[in-house]
Amino acid sequence: MDSAIDFYKVDEKKTRIITELAEKNVWRHITHGCPDGTYLYYCSAPVLWEDRDQVPPGNFNQMKYHLMRISYDLEADQWGESETVLSADETGMCIQEIVSSNVMGSTIKIHDIDMI
Repeated sequence: MDSAIDFYKVDEKKTRIITELAEKNVWRHITHGCPDGTYLYYCSAPVLWEDRDQVPPGNFNQMKYHLMRISYDLEADQWGESETVLSADETGMCIQEIVSSNVMGSTIKIHDIDMI
């Protein structure tokens, strides 16, 4: 069981994987693109299990997700470096869901705290 983030390239009419985010020991999900296409936001957490075939994986309920983003250069068709927007390690909490969006005027629910 691995996680990868892919995207559909309209002009090429095919799906591509974001290789900059292809680490085996990191679980990523809940992607959300910025309306102007310059950033992709996603949740990320370190993998806490060794058996990649077990479903659900061991310790899955103990994962704490960080809110991350990676830049995208439309002209160069190139992904940048990923960066942490909100760290689960620093807050001691976990990103649960991204509720709504508008160029990261998003409401992010972290347990019982709403951050804008």
